[in-house]
Amino acid sequence: MTTRNVLVVWAALLAMMACGCNEQKTGEQPEQQAPPAVQDAPDVETPEDEPDTPADTPADTGAMQDEAPVEEADEPETVPEPQAPPSWPVNRNGLLLAWGTSAKENVGIDPATGEQLIYGLEARGAAQINENNAMALGGGAYIVAGANDRLLSRCKETNELTIESIIRPDNLTQIGPARIISFSTDQNVRNFTLGQSGERLVLRLRTPSTGENGMNPELELMSVPVKKPSHVIITYKSGRTVVYLNGKQVMSSEAITGDFSNWSPQHLIFGDEYADPRDWSGTLEGIAIYSRFMEDEEATRNAELALQRLAQRRQTDQPGGREE
Repeated sequence: MTTRNVLVVWAALLAMMACGCNEQKTGEQPEQQAPPAVQDAPDVETPEDEPDTPADTPADTGAMQDEAPVEEADEPETVPEPQAPPSWPVNRNGLLLAWGTSAKENVGIDPATGEQLIYGLEARGAAQINENNAMALGGGAYIVAGANDRLLSRCKETNELTIESIIRPDNLTQIGPARIISFSTDQNVRNFTLGQSGERLVLRLRTPSTGENGMNPELELMSVPVKKPSHVIITYKSGRTVVYLNGKQVMSSEAITGDFSNWSPQHLIFGDEYADPRDWSGTLEGIAIYSRFMEDEEATRNAELALQRLAQRRQTDQPGGREE
């Protein structure tokens, strides 16, 4: 290179350096060169855009994130609803009649529909309701209106019977036997009779083997106290008669056998025979008649409820007390 050419190159360099200094002083940015061209590359699949992740939620990186435990709200305590006290009788299956007192139960269950039935009482003679709403039957009786057909048909279907009552004899000299609860027509024809002969209760129950008067045999039951209430249950199914006094089994007999296929239309009456005088003197309440056999536990529970009611009544009979 000649000396002249060298001088020309140096002059050009000095000029370029001067221009660069001036651009920095004036704050102008030098023009950037375009990036070099990129060679074609194989196509690469690009994942689709994912929805924005909220700023306060960590993005899902595929790893388990620690979660803060969530406190469950305390559930309110469940207060059990108050249960109604058990009512007498405790089991109304097969119940054909229930008469607690004149102020209490006086119902039956229709065996065909299951509907509750209310029966009427027709007083005869000197029968009356006493101060405790019980039947006072000396010199009179009560005929049950409307129960005869259902009592007959249902018992002939089941061939079982239960009689329940609270019995208070006025004396222990009654004979005949005197009729306490009877489903009969006169002194010779009946389906059943619970009666009193002296100090003992007796049962006449009609089956093909015992006859239409139910006397073959007449079953002697147990003694009852005079002028004191006794809760009595007599329950029957073919070949077995069981008797309870105040909730305790006092007798079991196989003397009576057979079904009720020979039962006939009769009259349900408390305290006497329907046609012939066989008057019983005493008070009755807590009467129930069922077309089924009753087991021990139920008999005990019914007696407990009946005796509790009597005990409460005695308390209200004290001075200053009054029965509701």
